[in-house]
This record gives sequence, C-alpha cells and structure tokens, in this order.
Amino acid sequence: MKTIIILLFVALFCSCNKNKTIDVESLFPQTRNLHYKQKKYSNLIMGRISDIHLVNNKLFMMEENGDSCFHIIDMVEDRYVGGFGKKGQGPDEFLQPYHFQYYSDSILAVFDLWKGSLIGLKANSVSLGYLQNYNIMRLDSVMCHSFVATKYNTYIAMGGYKDCLFRMLDPKGHRINDFFEYPYKDEYEQSLSNRLRAMAYQGKVLTNPSMDKLVFAVSYSPIISFYQITPRSLKLLASIISAYPEYKPEETSNSMSAAMSRNNKMGYIDVYTTEQYVYALYSGKTIKDATSGAFESNQVLVFDWSGNPVTKYALDIFVTEICISPDDAVLYAISNKPDPELIYFNLKSN
Repeated sequence: MKTIIILLFVALFCSCNKNKTIDVESLFPQTRNLHYKQKKYSNLIMGRISDIHLVNNKLFMMEENGDSCFHIIDMVEDRYVGGFGKKGQGPDEFLQPYHFQYYSDSILAVFDLWKGSLIGLKANSVSLGYLQNYNIMRLDSVMCHSFVATKYNTYIAMGGYKDCLFRMLDPKGHRINDFFEYPYKDEYEQSLSNRLRAMAYQGKVLTNPSMDKLVFAVSYSPIISFYQITPRSLKLLASIISAYPEYKPEETSNSMSAAMSRNNKMGYIDVYTTEQYVYALYSGKTIKDATSGAFESNQVLVFDWSGNPVTKYALDIFVTEICISPDDAVLYAISNKPDPELIYFNLKSN
C-alpha cells in the first residue's frame, strides 16, 4: 500500500503546473545515520578532487590541480596504484577532464570538456603500470558541456543548444533528435532563450550502469529528473522540483550571462548511480548563509529510477563527492578535513 501511495504521489506531482514545488526532504520521513571510516594510503597526496567513480574494483579520483589528472586505488588489494594522465593537448593527454561515467565492466569514460571528447579509460591497464585510453566519440560542437553514452550505440549531449535540453546523436555525431527544454518558473523565464537558461540550470548528468536510464541533477537549485532511454528517444519518468533559481539574465547579440543570487537554495552537489538506485548528495543551503559550506553536505537522498524516495542517509561528516559500490553496500566519499581525505560508509551494516 505504501508503494502505491508513493507512486500515485509522483504521478500527481509530475502532472502539476510548472511553478509547483515541494520540499524534497519532506519525502524522506526517516533518516539513517552513518558513521565514517577513513581510507589511508601513505603515498597518496590529493589536491582538489572533482569526481570519483568505481569500475572493475578500481576507484578513480579526478584531480583538478595536481601533476596527474587521476588517482587510482585498487580496492581488492587495498592499495594506491598511482597517479595517471597528463594535462596537455597531446593524443594521450587531457585538457579539461570534466566528469566520469560508466561505459563497460572494465572501461570508465571521462568527458574532456575542452577537447569535446568522450575518452575511455581501461581499468585493467593500471595493474600494468600505465593507464591505457582511447577516444570513444568526439563532438564538433562547442555547445555541449555534458556528454554520455547509451546502450543503444547513441550518445546524449546536454549544453547550450538553441531549442533543447538534450540532443541524441549517432556514432558519427549526427543529430537523431532533440528532447525537452531547460526548466522555467513562469512565463517570463520561459521567454528567455534556452541557451541563457542553460547557464542557470547547470548540473550533472549520469546514466545507470546498463546505460538505459539517465538522471539530471541541477546544482544551483534543488531539481532532479529521471529519464528512460530508448533506441531513438528519451522519456521523462519523474521530476522533483523543490525551488527555482533566482538569477539576473543579460543577453545581447554578442554575449549572455546569468548572475546567480546568493539567496538561492543550492541543489545537488553530486549524484551517483547503480542499477537499482540514484544517490544524490543534497545541499539545501544558500551561499548567503553557508558561504563555501553550501558546496558540501552530509545528506544523501536515495531514489529509485522511477523517482520514488527510498531512504535518506545522514553522514557524520560533510563530503563533496560520493561513489557507491555496484552492490549498494559501500558509500565512498571525499571529505575536506581540511585536506581532502578518502572515507567510506557501510550501507549494509545494522
């Protein structure tokens, strides 16, 4: 009966008017407290970590300001393998690695924003002392700022497109179809160009490991949406909107900007997916009140792929990035204490 009520609620909510909002935290009446343990490796020195992902028992951490682009830990042997990936314009180098995504059981993909390329990282190669990578797909457009592969040999790009939120492409980069548009609160915001709204509604896009579902979690407002991927289309399953961002739009023939208000309730700092669930690191704070603390959180909201609330985890430490084991048993995270540290939480223990 409880499941039916939740499903009816989500269906009703998704049919509401655009300007209707609901407090996402109110969907989670019960909270489970988690206590962290630390992972220490004597030769691991981290700077700013911007993303973490687990594939084939290798934990990849993306480094923003170090000599290497990635740190890699072998979780089976519980050892730091080393730093890999040089910054540069060469064929085996990275200009601006942006975010990780699952690509296969042994390959992790990373989108290089400035190269406009989706690059495969072969997890098995690190055991041999090097990180083998290859180009999966390259875009000709500079409009894209997020790019994911699907199970149907297609790709979904998100960016500053004129008339859409998502664009589906074939393996040669040709457009298949466009889907949806960026959110808007009212008729005035809807009248703004889609490209300008793209600046206000930036966030993270991630598929499930089977690459037939997709989640879009907005950073500067608490909006999260769930989609089903089919061979030629994208279907919205649910969208939970807690608030819309306030911003000052400016657009001329040569430029556009969207200055964000410090009063905005921040949305999702990070999101991670498994086959069963979507784990969302939720802020809910404003920059005005929390300053830099708005970009870290101890709240992890768990949804199923239909957008139904499952559980809420309260961590005993604030974190900036999260990663979940494929069996939904362990939550890995980065916490600044004040230096970055790798920590973990057991999700299956009583």
